[in-house]
Amino acid sequence: MRVATAAQIAELDRRATEDHGIPTATLMDAAGRRVAQGAEAMLREHGGRRVVVLAGKGNNGGDGLVAARYLRASGIEVTALLAAPKQEFAGEAARALAAAAEAGVSILAGDAARYESAIAEADLVIDALFGTGFRGLVGGNAAALIESANRSGRPILAVDMPSGLQADTGTWDGPCIRATATVTMGLPKLGLVLFPGAEIAGRLYVADIGYPQALTDDLSITTWLATAAKIRTLLPPRRPDTHKGTYGRVLIIAGSVGFTGARFCPRWVPCGVGRDW
Repeated sequence: MRVATAAQIAELDRRATEDHGIPTATLMDAAGRRVAQGAEAMLREHGGRRVVVLAGKGNNGGDGLVAARYLRASGIEVTALLAAPKQEFAGEAARALAAAAEAGVSILAGDAARYESAIAEADLVIDALFGTGFRGLVGGNAAALIESANRSGRPILAVDMPSGLQADTGTWDGPCIRATATVTMGLPKLGLVLFPGAEIAGRLYVADIGYPQALTDDLSITTWLATAAKIRTLLPPRRPDTHKGTYGRVLIIAGSVGFTGARFCPRWVPCGVGRDW
């Protein structure tokens, strides 16, 4: 499985829309549906029927609001806590917000005390504040929401990336969501499989949201995730009555005597990952 940088996944999104005619709204709907499926699986695991969605004003927030709409349709009590005023939501995120409200999702904006209370009473928190495009330091309402969610002790499901995490480095400055699980779209991102980011991402699930395979197999994405399934394809089957000498010999030249430590190949990033819910 290939592992993408933020720039590569942005280019994949652009090509999906411009070259393959897949509207952004279609990708967002698929992403939100996958997040909702993940949320329902976590509710079955942890119990409860109350979900809080932390929603930023960009497309990551839109994914979370679509998930909120799907969860509400399943009879789950959902509250969306907005990190920005409603009038700052635009494009697909604004449409997702309007559709969530029409579906019966409770919308809260700009009330810190009610935010804290809603998170404390939730059975599951969905983090949809920032995605792969995030850079820098989280501040304002978003920082307060992150800190409240982390303090709450509630299970947290991150949408694409834990908010505050840098997609290319797996590092963060300031507040950053510590997720129980992360649903990432299309391909894993470097920051989700490199430590310390891999630790705060929790269980990692890669969601198929309908990208054409020609895009996810793009040869310009040169980093790979070494999964158990991939390693199995590289190892020939062995008969049970053979031994190591049956298959030849390998000469390894690996440094000076006393300095023969492990060697790391940057094209392969070892990590356990779930493909999907």
